[in-house]
Amino acid sequence: MSSKIANIFLGALFLVAFLGFSEENTSATEAEQISTYQSPRFILYFGERTADSNSKILSREKVAEFAFSVLEKAYDRYSKLFRFSPKQKVTIKFLSPAEFTRYTGAPEWTSAMYFNDEITIPFNTKKGVNLSDLERAIIHEYAHAVIHEISNGTCPAWLDEGLAQMFEGKINPLLGPALRKWIAQNDAMPLDWLGQGFTLLHESIVPAAYAESLVATRKLVEDQGYEGVTKFLSELRDGKKEKVAFKVAFHDSQENFLKFLTKDIKTWARTGEYNP
Repeated sequence: MSSKIANIFLGALFLVAFLGFSEENTSATEAEQISTYQSPRFILYFGERTADSNSKILSREKVAEFAFSVLEKAYDRYSKLFRFSPKQKVTIKFLSPAEFTRYTGAPEWTSAMYFNDEITIPFNTKKGVNLSDLERAIIHEYAHAVIHEISNGTCPAWLDEGLAQMFEGKINPLLGPALRKWIAQNDAMPLDWLGQGFTLLHESIVPAAYAESLVATRKLVEDQGYEGVTKFLSELRDGKKEKVAFKVAFHDSQENFLKFLTKDIKTWARTGEYNP
């Protein structure tokens, strides 16, 4: 994730006129390093050391234009699926890799993060930006923001990550082998294990945790639709305990669901399918 040079002044004018958002710079010196763009629903912030330095790299203006387009499409999609119109204005911060690590304190394997109403994405000016990767990262992290708003921050990590992966579309190639290795010697991880953020898990089981979360969430959506998911999130928001909310929304206990989930994953593991 990085940036590329173009005409900064003309690019900013184009974005203001076409997309209806503005660039705010605090001084002439900082303008070369820090830029902020706004739309009615989103704020994009480019931190220090994300300034354009190579004519072969997309400008921050072009990246901002692309990011706003992806965000608006995701907003429409999530609003329809959850029958909920997000009201929270979300900030997306593009930071240099060093800034990202310093600001988030995230493990090295983290490629983006949603926390405290902010999406933070590392942005490397020495490499060309991969728009497909950037799109997936934005879709994934903005899903967390919407889910957080619907549930008032009570959604368990397994469902939060499962939904974000489903919306992202492309399955990480590390997940299949990791889940197959885990299920060869274990049952599916108890959902209680996966209730908190995955940054708290041991790095060795993180890919399997993501994979199981994806499979579990997909199974729930196939059985009960997004209506069931929204009901679960609403019950959690209203103060119900997770297991009680699960039974109300999905008409089954978590314990029974886990038994069927283990069976499904073990069945998949015996096939030649790469992705779960």
